[in-house]
Amino acid sequence: NLNMMRIITGDPGYTPDGWLSDYVEHDYGVEKLMKDIDAGKRRIVDCVAGLSDMELDEVIPMMSGPYQRKVGLFAYVGELFHHRGQIAFIRGSINRLRESNPSFLK
Repeated sequence: NLNMMRIITGDPGYTPDGWLSDYVEHDYGVEKLMKDIDAGKRRIVDCVAGLSDMELDEVIPMMSGPYQRKVGLFAYVGELFHHRGQIAFIRGSINRLRESNPSFLK
C-alpha cells in the first residue's frame, strides 16, 4: 500500500526505488512482507516528522479530489486505526467463541 507515501510526497504515482510494477501479484512469504511493511512504517514516520507546517497546508491531488496534505494524512491514519479496531474485534470474537467451542474455525 503506497497511499501514505503518495500523500506525503504529493505524487499520486509514487513508487519506492526498486519497486516491482507487479509487486502485489507476487506470492511473497510472510517474512518478506513483514520486512517490507516494517521498512515502510519507518520511512513514513520519518517523512511525516519532517513535514513543515507549509507542506502540511499544501493542497495536493488525491483520489477524492484536491485537499490539504494534512487532511489526507488525518483521514488515512483514521482509516488505519479504524481497520485495526475491526481486526481486534474479530480476534476477540473468535477467542470468545473458542472458549465455548474449542474447534471453532480450526
